[in-house]
Amino acid sequence: MYFEKNNNKKNHKIPFSITLATILLVASVAISISVITKDAFAADPITNCFIANAIGNPSYFQAEQNFINLLPKDKLFTKLSAQVGNGPIQNNAELYALLTNPNINHQNKDSNRGDMEFEIANLLAAAGFAQLQQNGINECIGFTD
Repeated sequence: MYFEKNNNKKNHKIPFSITLATILLVASVAISISVITKDAFAADPITNCFIANAIGNPSYFQAEQNFINLLPKDKLFTKLSAQVGNGPIQNNAELYALLTNPNINHQNKDSNRGDMEFEIANLLAAAGFAQLQQNGINECIGFTD
């Protein structure tokens, strides 16, 4: 007598493989988009430092805005910017350009760097960043090791 084996179990291998492939594809696209978006919209390395040290609360972003608002009024950076023929610093991109400008550092390179480091630390504190955030941003900018 011939008995046909009745297998009521469904084969889940194919739907599982499709689901897994879909999840991996979506994850890789999401990661790619976030990397591309970060690089495409980051204006300068200093802004990247703020992004890298961001904490998802409104006070952090307010402190970042306070920092930017303090830049045009800063006497040291305004003086150094005038030495290279520019006006007051208006944003992080201009600050980065000033920090990396070779014409600023031709005299008293170490003194100017120390003054700029000290001034950025003061601005970060005045803007309302917590000490841990100040340390992270300063380290990212390259002032602390």
